[in-house]
Amino acid sequence: MPSPPPSTAGSNAPALAADELDFAGPPPRLNKADGVAASTQLRLVSRAARFRPSLEVDRGQAIRGTSDPRWVLAVRAAEQLQGATLTPPARDRLVRMARAFGLTAFDANLIIAVVQDQARRGYAPAFCPTAGEPQLRMVPLPPTRPWPRARVAKISVLFAILVAVEIVALLWYL
Repeated sequence: MPSPPPSTAGSNAPALAADELDFAGPPPRLNKADGVAASTQLRLVSRAARFRPSLEVDRGQAIRGTSDPRWVLAVRAAEQLQGATLTPPARDRLVRMARAFGLTAFDANLIIAVVQDQARRGYAPAFCPTAGEPQLRMVPLPPTRPWPRARVAKISVLFAILVAVEIVALLWYL
């Protein structure tokens, strides 16, 4: 095993103990002729530098109330259920409604699947959105798009013109 490279004096990197080091890279291939490793390109990495998955559970974005598009779609899907199934035309209407809310078709079908799963588990359709709320939280909210300034300006100018016409009409008849 090759020895680790010498540490540089004045380096800000913390010194690592020998048991914290590991060699990573492609496994060595042996040469058939003499049994010597043909690939000796290994790099020294610390175990601390390896990826460690987070144990923190992502709870998603909370349902913001009864006007949250995920909640509205879940309630509408529960209303359309026939047992635990949904007819294709009803699913298409729900997906179109979700697209109008700004949700993607994938997210809409995911919300519908959450509601259907709760119905298959035995919940009454009216309680399926409530029972599936932890899963609904995992669906991302649609991005909010502010009104373009040009549209706001056009509406403001139109409103000002209407007020001016109203004032002129009142002065004319008085």
